[in-house]
Amino acid sequence: MLTGNVIFKGIAVTGASISVGAINISEDKTVMSYIVNYRAPGSDVVFDQETFSCKYDLDDMNPEEKAYAHMATIDKFKDMVQ
Repeated sequence: MLTGNVIFKGIAVTGASISVGAINISEDKTVMSYIVNYRAPGSDVVFDQETFSCKYDLDDMNPEEKAYAHMATIDKFKDMVQ
């Protein structure tokens, strides 16, 4: 899980929890899509979600680790902390 500051519909959410949700791997096992969930501090309620995709290799890291590694390459997540 990551923690960081995000803007949601013009409202600053300081210390939001950002986590990987559902992960899907294509039938040919070359592409992985995953959902990123955003929660306010101390809340279990997801206030926003986004979907991202990246290349996938069965011999690579596990899918959740791969999702977080991919997030680290996206500018909006670079200042987030684990």
